[in-house]
Amino acid sequence: MDDVIMNERPNKSTDFENRLGVSIPADVHIQNPSGIRNKGSGTKKRIKGAQEIAVEKSRCKYCRKGNDHDKRNCPIRKEDEKNNTFKQHPGKKH
Repeated sequence: MDDVIMNERPNKSTDFENRLGVSIPADVHIQNPSGIRNKGSGTKKRIKGAQEIAVEKSRCKYCRKGNDHDKRNCPIRKEDEKNNTFKQHPGKKH
C-alpha cells in the first residue's frame, strides 16, 4: 500500500476554473436586487368586471350633481338651510 501514489487533487476553485475554462474574479460586485416585495404583499388593486365598471356612480339626491358628496353633506343644501330656502324636487312634496 505504500507503493500506491495518491494523486493530489487541486482545490475546488482551480478545479472549477479548469473545467469551465473561466477564471474566478478576485473582486465580486453584487448589488441588491431591485423591485423585490415582502412575502404576502399583493398589488392592492382589484380587477373590476365589465358590469361593475358600467354601473353609474350615485349622485347627490339634493342638487343632482357631483359624485363627491351626498344629500347629508351637500354644499348647496347647507347654503339653502342658512338662507332658509329649500329647492322643490319633482315628485317630492314639501
